[in-house]
Amino acid sequence: MLIRSYTPTKPILQTEEDGTFELIIKTYFPSNDQPGGAMTNFLDCMPLNEEAEVRGPSGEIEYNGNRDFIIEGKEMHFDRVTLP
Repeated sequence: MLIRSYTPTKPILQTEEDGTFELIIKTYFPSNDQPGGAMTNFLDCMPLNEEAEVRGPSGEIEYNGNRDFIIEGKEMHFDRVTLP
């Protein structure tokens, strides 16, 4: 198992009920200077329409689906979520 943190560039919007999001990930290919990125090379080699298991967000915010969160122990609902 390999875990890396990425931030979506297109957050989950109210119209995206299937929970989709987009990521922009720079691939670090192996070279004489560095071994390359383990996760980025794995994602780069994935066939189109292949699935990867993801989780998130991480930290002190718990996401319960349907735009429902627990933040600092309080249940909260947001109509729109933007992740920087």
